[in-house]
Formats: sequence, C-alpha cells, structure tokens
Amino acid sequence: MSYKPLPKPVSARALQKKYRELAEITHGRFDITTDFGKSLYSLLHRYFMAFSNLYGLISLHTAWELWGEIEPDLIKQKKLLKKDFLAFSDILRKEDLPYYILDEDEIWPDAPNVK
Repeated sequence: MSYKPLPKPVSARALQKKYRELAEITHGRFDITTDFGKSLYSLLHRYFMAFSNLYGLISLHTAWELWGEIEPDLIKQKKLLKKDFLAFSDILRKEDLPYYILDEDEIWPDAPNVK
C-alpha cells in the first residue's frame, strides 16, 4: 500500500496571498477584507467543521449539495458559486485546521484514477 503525506499548512502570509487571489478569481464575491467576505469565510469554516463532525468523510460535491439545501439564498443571489466553494476548499487544504480536505487519491492511493 502506498502512502501519500497529508497536506502541510502554510504560513499566514502565504494564506493571505491565497485569499487575495481568491478575491480576484471570484470577482470580489469572496473577499475576506469585506464584512460580507469575513462572514462568508466564518460561515464556511463552521460548515466544513460540521461536515467533518457529522460525516467524517464527505465529498466536496455532496458538501456543495448540502450547502445548497441549507443556504439556497446565497446561491440564488449568486453570492457564492460552486467554483468559489471549491476554490475556498482548496485554500482550506493549506490551513492548520482540526480536519483535512483531501483529494480522493490521498484517501485511497491504490484506487484506479477515474478522473
């Protein structure tokens, strides 16, 4: 069985750069320097923690579907798009959190690649 190391957290400075890039690629929808961006950041962190606690293991696709059922107004008003959600989850891979966001090959390294 092969082993792939877990993602390593990066410095606060590197994270700030990632969040600036996220604000750019989301055209300001996810800008943590704004009040809305800070509240969205906090809300998504709480959801990811809840997903981790409730499910242990959940795909990002399923997490997005649950988010859509619980927070439909944010999606309808286009305040958060699926690509924003996925980009945010990619940044979470680099934060020091009590849970991990992993690729399938990091969970099941011996499984055939189906991408």
